[in-house]
Amino acid sequence: MIQVQALNKKIGKIDVLSNLSFQVPKGSISGFLGPNGAGKTTTIKLLLGLLVPDSGSIRLLGEEIGRAPSVALRSKISYLPQDPIFPDQLSGREVLALVAENYSLPSAHRRAAELLAQFQLEGDASRKVSSYSRGMKQKLGLVAALLPQPQLLLLDEPVSALDPAGRHQVLALVAQLAGKATVFLSSHILADIQRVAKRVIIINKGRKLVEENLEVLLSCHRQEYYRLQVAAQSQKRAELVLKKDRAVAELVSQEKGFLVRVNPGQLGHFRSITLSSLLDAGVELLDFTQKDPDLEEIFFKILEEGERNAKSNSLGN
Repeated sequence: MIQVQALNKKIGKIDVLSNLSFQVPKGSISGFLGPNGAGKTTTIKLLLGLLVPDSGSIRLLGEEIGRAPSVALRSKISYLPQDPIFPDQLSGREVLALVAENYSLPSAHRRAAELLAQFQLEGDASRKVSSYSRGMKQKLGLVAALLPQPQLLLLDEPVSALDPAGRHQVLALVAQLAGKATVFLSSHILADIQRVAKRVIIINKGRKLVEENLEVLLSCHRQEYYRLQVAAQSQKRAELVLKKDRAVAELVSQEKGFLVRVNPGQLGHFRSITLSSLLDAGVELLDFTQKDPDLEEIFFKILEEGERNAKSNSLGN
């Protein structure tokens, strides 16, 4: 659904995107990640034809776009910016009527009413959008983006203005779109991406660092971390035992125990001898669980590796 090849974009003297390439499969939910200034919003604007690349190519739904997508292609795409802006003099319902007209939707009243109800906006649909809160405007933007039932949905920070209940509702809806539409989702809330996305693309300073299936990415970065929960009176004894044990590579004290990273090849030792040593020392062990990495931890690790590689390359040159 999206094919980006060797995309370059300079704004002023700054290289915003450098040789950026990635693909988004049909029916997938793909998370597009990067720190502030990474080039995410610029990439989305290029996909929409709001900016023109200096070089490289973009194909959407199999069609190569030049300066802008064709009218036929635009009718299959919806976009929601982080802070959608609507004509202040229009009501929420009139905004949706305008969207329906732009997409040449002959009878969108029922779908509009259903979406307004789904997002708890039906009681405010007759009010002018100038009176809406930022969160309400973001919800209205989602309704507008979903109204034409697009094949490709581009979402730039779609839940940044919503409270936890609103975020939960929107993410549940996005998850339901898997297989029915293709969703390209940019967000700073990495737990949200981990919840709904199957693939992730991570960029920094305009360059791609990772493009991978999320489960594969999590698996590749899985290390032998364990949480040990001990009784309060056993905390000091447990720390003494763990600090002396050869299997323990890293020990982090936590409120009710420790986070332990096990040395490579020492898992068997840790699970048998280390745990036995704790019990022999009179440690009251309450819980012992493996800790899987989350996307946020992996994200920062990938950024650090990317910075190190960039420095090495610059020194080498």
